[in-house]
Amino acid sequence: SGVTGNYYLHVRACDKSTNNNCSEWTVSNVFKLDNTEPANPTLSENKTETWSKSHSLTASASDGHSGLVKIYYCWSTSKTGCTPSSTSTLNSNKITINKTDGTGKYYVRAQAEDAMGHKSEIVTSTGTFWFDNTAPNSPSYSLNGSGSTFSKSYTITVTYTDGNSGYGATEYCWNT
Repeated sequence: SGVTGNYYLHVRACDKSTNNNCSEWTVSNVFKLDNTEPANPTLSENKTETWSKSHSLTASASDGHSGLVKIYYCWSTSKTGCTPSSTSTLNSNKITINKTDGTGKYYVRAQAEDAMGHKSEIVTSTGTFWFDNTAPNSPSYSLNGSGSTFSKSYTITVTYTDGNSGYGATEYCWNT
């Protein structure tokens, strides 16, 4: 244990005589000590608060000592709702984080780890990523008149709900 840095061991031998007869100092190879956590990850938050079926972002971090080995992440509907445990391939000290499932508003959390097993603090996205992978409820309709008698026209009212991204379009067709 000790302070992070490069250390060298200097060793020499001395005999029992009172004349301090000692050998030359021998110096070891470098001992590299790392007791420092990596830098906290930085998240690219470029698509928050936009409804989408999927979102993608990058997380990057650095470690100036033993080197960065992993960036963990997790998605949660609350700011503190998960401990980062998933990981992606580390490429130039960054990973790509993708999510293509779920419906709701999610935060992403990330944590970096260096080669010595030291972990950074967990960081959380400042905004939420909005996912809508759920179709609206099946529509209901009402018709003026019975529809079983001839008429020049009918008024049809279609009603449905979407609890997430909201109304997009209503599609219909007439069929015989």
